[in-house]
Amino acid sequence: MHIYHPEPRVILQRFPDGAVLYTPSNETYLGLNETGVRIWEILPKEGIGFEALLREVAAAYPDAPVDDLRADLTAWLSEVESFGLLRRESAVAA
Repeated sequence: MHIYHPEPRVILQRFPDGAVLYTPSNETYLGLNETGVRIWEILPKEGIGFEALLREVAAAYPDAPVDDLRADLTAWLSEVESFGLLRRESAVAA
């Protein structure tokens, strides 16, 4: 299991037609649609596991099939991580 943490230096900047995640220190940015913004806002600073995040996203989009949400969320997390805006850590077993 992995825990996903938003990088603390990342700024969410909204615009009338979308938003961007931006890191001033290295000028990395990624455009987001409203769904991406919603997912980013769900991510707690202390991090969250995939299944817990999926439950939160499913609650926000109750009409969407969970399998579709799972696939889309996996792809979104991978993309955001590839830009260095999110980090994934292995969860420590309790």
